[in-house]
Amino acid sequence: MASNVLTNAQLLESADVIARLREFAVRIGERHGQDAQVLTAGMVQAVLDDEPEKLADLETAAGL
Repeated sequence: MASNVLTNAQLLESADVIARLREFAVRIGERHGQDAQVLTAGMVQAVLDDEPEKLADLETAAGL
């Protein structure tokens, strides 16, 4: 049976993912302006999957 309660490890992992997404969003905002469309599904998936090379490619495509 699935639990609706997160473990401490899951919370810490979630906080890390959110921190990385926030950092990425800030960098795009600094580069393209605060009203820029910030995160694409591909960027979020690359962060979630922790794929540094894919994320680097997406950052380059975003002009970072």
